[in-house]
Amino acid sequence: MEPLLSALVKERFGQMNEVQQKAWPAVTGGLNALIVAPTGFGKTEAALLPLFERLLAAGLAKEKGILILYITPLKALNRDMQARIEWWCAKLGLDVAVRHGDTKGSERSRQAGAPPQIMITTPETLAAMLVGKRLGDALANVRAVIVDEVHELYGDKRGAQLALSLERLVWRTGREMQRIGLSATIADADGVAQFLVGDRLCEKIVVGREREMSLKVVRPQASQDAELASRLHIDTEALGRLLFLRGEILEGKTLVFVNTRSTTELLVSRLLKLGCKVAAHHGSLSRDARLSAETEFKEGRLNALVCTSSLELGIDIGAVEKVVQYSSPRQAARLLQRIGRSGHSETRVPQGILIATDAHDAIECEVLVERALKRRLEKEDRPRAALDVLAHALAGIAIEQGRLDISDVLKRIRRAAPYAGLSPEIMQRVAEQLVRERILKVEKEGATYGPSGRALIYYYKNVSTIPHTKKFAVRNAATNRIISSLDEEFVASLEAGEIFLSKGVPWRVLDVGEEIIVEPSEDIAAALPDWSGEQIPITYEVAQDVCMRRHMKGMRKELQGERTSVERDSEQLFEGVPTGAKAILIEKCEEQAVMHLCGGMKANKAFAQALGAALSAREGVQVRTYADAYCIILQVPYRLRAGEIAGAISRLQNIGGIVRAAMIETHLFAYRLTHVARLFGLIENETVIGRRAVRHLEGTPIFEEAAESALADYFDTGAAEKILEAVKAGRIELVAQDVERFSPLGRFLTVRMRAGEFLAPIEPTASVLQAFAAKISAKSVRLLCTYCGRVMYERMEEIGRTVACRSCGSVLMAPLRKHEEPAPMLKKNKEELRLRASLVEAYGGRAILCLNTYGVGSRTAARILAKLHKNEKHLFFELLEAQKTFIRTKRYWTAGG
Repeated sequence: MEPLLSALVKERFGQMNEVQQKAWPAVTGGLNALIVAPTGFGKTEAALLPLFERLLAAGLAKEKGILILYITPLKALNRDMQARIEWWCAKLGLDVAVRHGDTKGSERSRQAGAPPQIMITTPETLAAMLVGKRLGDALANVRAVIVDEVHELYGDKRGAQLALSLERLVWRTGREMQRIGLSATIADADGVAQFLVGDRLCEKIVVGREREMSLKVVRPQASQDAELASRLHIDTEALGRLLFLRGEILEGKTLVFVNTRSTTELLVSRLLKLGCKVAAHHGSLSRDARLSAETEFKEGRLNALVCTSSLELGIDIGAVEKVVQYSSPRQAARLLQRIGRSGHSETRVPQGILIATDAHDAIECEVLVERALKRRLEKEDRPRAALDVLAHALAGIAIEQGRLDISDVLKRIRRAAPYAGLSPEIMQRVAEQLVRERILKVEKEGATYGPSGRALIYYYKNVSTIPHTKKFAVRNAATNRIISSLDEEFVASLEAGEIFLSKGVPWRVLDVGEEIIVEPSEDIAAALPDWSGEQIPITYEVAQDVCMRRHMKGMRKELQGERTSVERDSEQLFEGVPTGAKAILIEKCEEQAVMHLCGGMKANKAFAQALGAALSAREGVQVRTYADAYCIILQVPYRLRAGEIAGAISRLQNIGGIVRAAMIETHLFAYRLTHVARLFGLIENETVIGRRAVRHLEGTPIFEEAAESALADYFDTGAAEKILEAVKAGRIELVAQDVERFSPLGRFLTVRMRAGEFLAPIEPTASVLQAFAAKISAKSVRLLCTYCGRVMYERMEEIGRTVACRSCGSVLMAPLRKHEEPAPMLKKNKEELRLRASLVEAYGGRAILCLNTYGVGSRTAARILAKLHKNEKHLFFELLEAQKTFIRTKRYWTAGG
């Protein structure tokens, strides 16, 4: 080791640790390497120290231009990495800088004039730099590329873009550069290594010993404080979880992970009411809000941060004493990544607690803890040859090289792992599509292309593969500061006076325009933004483990609280349902069927899509399906028997083909097609492709890429086909039952899928539902006797099962809306009044409740009441959904609904 570097290592660490020592020979020897070690083990130094040694030994420390590229998946990681690397660079006489989408223009100009020797950047910015004049030339000296958190890029379009950019960088420099990947959680090390280096060799350096972790699952008891639960608009079970969480937060600095942005907001809002010093952290908050939360936590002014995956990676927030996961993390790899944020050093033991929301969630948490401790992690999806990413790269190559020779470019592109099997025909079709979009121009038919005048504009506008969705800034009128952003779809339903949650507190809308102007509100029972939080799919393997585990009589000893009640809950919940490994139970009750299939989210979605299409064709009516990782729910005709559903399953063929054909007709596909078309340069960012226009693109690479990417992201047709094959071979038995009432598990899964907040009431709908029910029940209503014409005023909460006129005793009482007057209604709207009165006669107070709900007309009320809800909670849920639907679509409605 060079004397200066050796002295710095002693000053900083004393000596190199295990992972740094193991990486040293390979990296100093110039080998490509994948370094896998737990969080806090110094992987960054394991890559950089031997690279510094190489630069110093070769006398390259004074060389101009970019020598090392350090690529991370997040801009926030870039900022933290710069602070970490600067200590070494300052003492070694090296320059280091960060460049990404938020870098200021003055800094960009400075970097172009005097490029740093170490550039910290993102995949998108590297792609942009490749076509630059001065920075592109500065890349000619690159000796090594480090890809941090490489697992985050493996398997998606950002990873495909990076793989192509690295091959373009080889072309640009005229020589191979050393590639080093860093990760804490990888299941498929061989696949990730291949993704990193393509067809080259790669040394895999994996720390053999597993990091010790303290993990436990708790299911807190319900609180007895009904008054506090009412004030917080949650039930006593949710309050029990909340009070337990507060206790953990008060013990020390805590990172609380949740799976959705809406849950983040709700937990923060309630914890603030309980006196905790907490803040929210997720992707829809402004950059300033996130930085402020990170700083306050780091400086000790906050006890906890409640976050989504936004803090999974190594963003510097200071010491974290423990991590709490609220509800199942859905994946063992994600659990390891999150828990690893505590005890962030080689010598400390990470502390993790999983708060389960119900008996089923507790079992899922237990399974994931066991898989995490045994390192049985989910396999990452192999990278696809994304055609829109390829199109963008072809345009970039044409700009860089001045021309694009198809045969030469194909050889170079095939060295990138995702594109190793790319055919000349597909390559040609993509190039021809770019010619049609006037991005490339033909120089020699079928062989050589050049960049058009709009190629550079197209390239820079589409450098990011992340879908473009219009966002509206939310500005606090009191401080004139931007506090967050809202998706366009949600903004369309907002009106002045409405309330939503952001940054853990309620906000009242003052004006809707180019920005959403708000002021703070005291109303905690507020409507929430429709955050487009990441949906985390449960894999087939995890679902099967849960299925087997949930039939066990006991839980792990670490499960806190009354073990006997947990065991009793589990036994009652899973009574009478066979294990999914050997049998699939189909329960049919009235117009609904539940298929107990533990296939995982993507496989069940594929199976549901195919089965729904087959039954729709057979019955001549649309059969709607809903799927999660553990069941498929079907809305079927009343006459259909469970045995007929089983028969339809046995006759299913070609699930992949059915799913693809059905998916193409959905809004989901039109949305995906819009995004791919933008990346191909067919349409601008503000343009949207409607469902009617979808077929016009059939047969193009745009259509093909949209279909393949949607299938890969949302369905697992391969796993669904394997399940079907096992059914047909008799390895899985179909058990069909027509029942008057679903099994306990069937009822549980049905309610959880349609309104999961009932079972985990801290989630958004529960609090909104409670406030909604209270608001309707507190209303007064006018009732018109259709027989004698008298009008009665009644309070909703005082109306019983039977309602009668106090003058003549008639039970034909029709509720009147605010703007309706009795005389004109009796004269012109007799049919409508008779319909309302008949509903009140049949259903009593429930009918008045429905007809007193904004947006619920007589026909909608009749449909809802016909379901004969067994309790008021389910009725209120239906009414809330009906009201939301009306608000979203009211411009298209006529009076009466």
